[in-house]
Amino acid sequence: MTSIQFQLSPEDEIVARRLAGWLRMLEHPVTSLTIERAWGITGVKVRAMVHWLRVQGDPALSRIGSDTSGYFWLREYDREVVAGLRSRARSIEAAGVGICRSFGRDWNDPDQTELELM
Repeated sequence: MTSIQFQLSPEDEIVARRLAGWLRMLEHPVTSLTIERAWGITGVKVRAMVHWLRVQGDPALSRIGSDTSGYFWLREYDREVVAGLRSRARSIEAAGVGICRSFGRDWNDPDQTELELM
């Protein structure tokens, strides 16, 4: 498994942990806009906090699902949520591969000189 470092400020970590507790108590999904208004944070900050919480791998923090209805606490494992995250990860990787190829570079070695473009 790949370990990716991602950090929040100590203050944002506290808010993120509280956000996880709040989501755990709710019985319904909430949109990013609802979180932004309730917590006084930006959408960018919401996404960063949710990402940080998920990456922790802690049952008390990381079980945050999301779909078109918003963010919600996963009470049990949900294949669809994980499949959605995998799909987004593949899509983001494909974008990176495309950018590298457009410069004649290999995704796996972005610091190399150049590839021959086809």
